[in-house]
Amino acid sequence: AFHSLVLRSNGTVFAWGGDKYSGQTNVPVGLSNVVAVAAGGLHSLAVLANITNWPVATSKAAEGITATTAVLKGVINPYGLLTSAWFEWGTNINYRATNIVQIITGSGTNEVTVTNQLTGLTSAKTYHFRLAANTIVGIVYGDDVAFTTIVPTISIVNYSMTSNGTFHVEFMGFSNTTYSILSSTNLTNWSLISTQSQVSPGYFKFDDRSATNDPKRFYQLRWP
Repeated sequence: AFHSLVLRSNGTVFAWGGDKYSGQTNVPVGLSNVVAVAAGGLHSLAVLANITNWPVATSKAAEGITATTAVLKGVINPYGLLTSAWFEWGTNINYRATNIVQIITGSGTNEVTVTNQLTGLTSAKTYHFRLAANTIVGIVYGDDVAFTTIVPTISIVNYSMTSNGTFHVEFMGFSNTTYSILSSTNLTNWSLISTQSQVSPGYFKFDDRSATNDPKRFYQLRWP
């Protein structure tokens, strides 16, 4: 063996020695309630006292869903064990992304709520996520939960042609969103003429001072 283990009287473990191979070199955080240990050349074992309940991870429905954001939610019952919790998410159940959320120190059977906000999502797209929890006894996962981001909508509040030849339009859209404004003279070829940010939450204004340069001009709002 390249290392040694000591089992303390309080059920915790201390280790020292070398590590010839890549892998875990430290005693796992939160390892306690140990009744026996064994040190081997390639691995070590720790026998825990009887644990009647493993931590439970429960995925909940996502909240606050918009075109680009959502709040993932779940609950952890750590059953007294030091627990790290995170969400795995993606556009399918392969879950390409993870978020380390928090370290949970629980006692008894009290449930702890875990949340994480996602931003920069694609509108009208379905995403999947699940809550995961890791303790010294292993990793547990909540069920898969799916949600779909909403389709951004725009409502025209007012539009007019001013006396100086400026086309003016006011519209309502999603807060904290930048819209692209394009123009065309034939409904086929479109050119970007402006990007518009909100004047106040969800409220936008746009002025085209060159509107009279063409016999007719069409406009299109795009997002993103």
